[in-house]
Amino acid sequence: MVFTSMNTTNVSQRKFLLVVDGNKSSSSKIKALLKQFRYKVWSVPSAADALELSDIAMPSLVIVREVDDMNQLDFIRAFKRIDSATGASILVCGMWNDTL
Repeated sequence: MVFTSMNTTNVSQRKFLLVVDGNKSSSSKIKALLKQFRYKVWSVPSAADALELSDIAMPSLVIVREVDDMNQLDFIRAFKRIDSATGASILVCGMWNDTL
């Protein structure tokens, strides 16, 4: 995914959360829940998309649930290489029933 339509100046001036989840249903639910608390939330379906976006604008928190293109530990290592300056937090969620 290419994030060419993103205004990087605007995004970098505000804090946002990034949800990385290959399951559209759970991703939408997590995003909706966080938006109720007035968080700015972006969601992407893959680790590669998350790394590409984070290279453009660093999120304050990354929530990783289900990724198929990379294991979670490799994603954390790759993300930390990009995020050597800001130290964004990563929350890794286990799988749960989609009746959430």
